[in-house]
Amino acid sequence: MLIRPKIPIAIRKLLKSTSFWQDNFIILREFKHFRAIAIIALTCTLLAALFEGTTVGLIASFLQVLATPEKPPIETGIEWLDTSIFATKSSPEGRILSFISFYF
Repeated sequence: MLIRPKIPIAIRKLLKSTSFWQDNFIILREFKHFRAIAIIALTCTLLAALFEGTTVGLIASFLQVLATPEKPPIETGIEWLDTSIFATKSSPEGRILSFISFYF
């Protein structure tokens, strides 16, 4: 059983008077019946965007370190992650092999 929060009347009237509600009434009305599915879909979308941004940032910085071997390797502060994935204590070639073997 889902507990549906009651929206105050003042906020409900304000929302219905805006042009967004008036322009998209048919679409927004359907969310009333599929509220849980819509919330799950939005949550999954936001999590996917968060993970994608994190992954792109890590890969970009990791590849930048590989392109210039004289720079120190990336260190996250998590010991098992630094040694198993980023191979901070090995040569640049070892870092490339570790990265490739982990992802493939």
